Amino acid sequence: MSNFSADIAKWVAKAKGNTDQAVRNVVTDVATALVDRTPVQTGAARGNWRADAKGFTVRPTGRLDPDGAETVAHITESVGGMKAGDLIYITNSSAYILDLEHGSSKQAPAGMVSVTIAELAAIADQAARKAAGS
Repeated sequence: MSNFSADIAKWVAKAKGNTDQAVRNVVTDVATALVDRTPVQTGAARGNWRADAKGFTVRPTGRLDPDGAETVAHITESVGGMKAGDLIYITNSSAYILDLEHGSSKQAPAGMVSVTIAELAAIADQAARKAAGS
């Protein structure tokens, strides 16, 4: 068994077989971290995060969400039908999101996505434990 396969098997065991819920937890936790880390001036960048398993759109949401609560609520609702094996997109259609990711804001000089990706293993571990009820 490859290392990746072994890691997945351990993760499934940690989730006690509840992989669909674990996947939903990962998506929610990753998206929430992205929203929380997105710099705020008007709330447009925070308001443009979304998660979808049906594809993605480049159309902005039009949502101004300075505290991120509305965006996280929309994401939480959208993950309800997601399951293990789905191709899931977490996207932001703000015109300046790449500038923000590459340090244009003093609020997030290291970006949002790269910081969250660095924490992905820990987020997935915690999501699996949460799905198992631990």
